[in-house]
Amino acid sequence: MKLFVGLHVSLEKTAICVISEPGKIVQEAQAASEPAPCSNGCTAG
Repeated sequence: MKLFVGLHVSLEKTAICVISEPGKIVQEAQAASEPAPCSNGCTAG
């Protein structure tokens, strides 16, 4: 199954949304706008 990740980035927080190919939300998260927390938010599940 293909997954797509959308990011909404601001200075303090980044919203992360993982969506399946048919359009179902698989995971939503927020992380600090720093590389490590954003990366962790994309791999946690």
